[in-house]
Amino acid sequence: MPVLSIEGLTVRLGKREILTDVALSVEAGSFVAIVGSSGSGKSTLFNVVLGLTKPRRGSVSIRGGKVRHGLSRSSAKQRSESIGVVFQAGHLLPELDPVENVVLAGLLGGLPADVAHERAKTLLASLGIESQARSVAEFSGGEQQRIAVARALINRPPLLIADEPTGSLDPANRDNVVAMLRQVPRDYDCALVVVTHDPEVAAQADQRYILERGHLLRGEDCLGTPSASSGAAV
Repeated sequence: MPVLSIEGLTVRLGKREILTDVALSVEAGSFVAIVGSSGSGKSTLFNVVLGLTKPRRGSVSIRGGKVRHGLSRSSAKQRSESIGVVFQAGHLLPELDPVENVVLAGLLGGLPADVAHERAKTLLASLGIESQARSVAEFSGGEQQRIAVARALINRPPLLIADEPTGSLDPANRDNVVAMLRQVPRDYDCALVVVTHDPEVAAQADQRYILERGHLLRGEDCLGTPSASSGAAV
């Protein structure tokens, strides 16, 4: 059973169709990149997978369970248990240290405090972050993204999705973060989907797709011409 399964996904905003018959299947241990220019539908797809935007047609499933769309308590619980999220700017709390930032996500996910602290320290160490008490604002951009990845992983979700995770980094930090992200699905037995505008980031993925005018296209090289028809899943 795939970790993430998207079937026949269509989203409209007014009379405009943002996504058209999108299909995608992602297995555990896989790193999938989706590339698209501004306005291509990347953010909409990201929000549909999170359950924040309801599609007109189609479905999204995580480990066989359909994603609930909306802001109900049950949909929030499903997001917390099933999906870890990494944003472009990290969205860390600057007044907290690395451990506190990661622990907070665990507590919100229902972990006991002692379990959350132990997992946080272990995750940060595995991602190369020293967990001494100091504000995350003192860490570099690349280090902050590592902390954000640890936060996303603390509840051991089967799916990790990252929205432009290197968009605010310089080339050196970008390459380091991408190298780290490549290892995450293998080390933590999850599926990783990265939404990006950067073909150099996508080139490191196991599978690459392009969003063009709402159609998801499979391409062996995101810099070249897609090799499959719109809406195809592979």
